Amino acid sequence: AHGPVQLAGTPAYMAPEMFDGRVSPRSDIYALGITLFSLLAGKAPYEGSLDELKQQHRDTPLPLAAMGLPEGLADILDSP
Repeated sequence: AHGPVQLAGTPAYMAPEMFDGRVSPRSDIYALGITLFSLLAGKAPYEGSLDELKQQHRDTPLPLAAMGLPEGLADILDSP
């Protein structure tokens, strides 16, 4: 049996798969996008407990509409 997954990173900036212990180059790109969002908004897009952050990163779109970003920049942040 395996023990609990060890997290390496800051949950507010982690890609969804990282909560399950899987990491790929896409994880870094996701974290960069969350960092860019944070720089533009002045805060991370999601807040809460570890479980809440995990669910939000998986299921909640970035709250881009209220930011008034130029379309091209919003498209970059919203890319899959």
